[in-house]
Amino acid sequence: MKISLILGLGAAMVVPQVTASEVPINGEALGRMEGILAFCAKVDAQSAAKYEERSKLFTREQADKDVKAARASKEYQDAYDSISTELGKVRTEDAVKSCTAYLEGK
Repeated sequence: MKISLILGLGAAMVVPQVTASEVPINGEALGRMEGILAFCAKVDAQSAAKYEERSKLFTREQADKDVKAARASKEYQDAYDSISTELGKVRTEDAVKSCTAYLEGK
């Protein structure tokens, strides 16, 4: 499944880059992860709050000004738009399965 690969790789790439407070937040990585989680919240609306919680985990140890700067960057917007476009091509049924599997840690 293409979406499982996208979600898995996205999470694997982003987690190490945005969880360490001493490392500056990476706009591209944050854009990808937030794009994935926003997509999942859209296609799996009943679990939207859980995806929002996951999104907050990636920035919880970062200064608000750093998160705002990352979100304002071209790298963030390009990554967010790119992942949103790719995920928009996936069948809704497949997307929901992959997103719920992500929440379950599978």
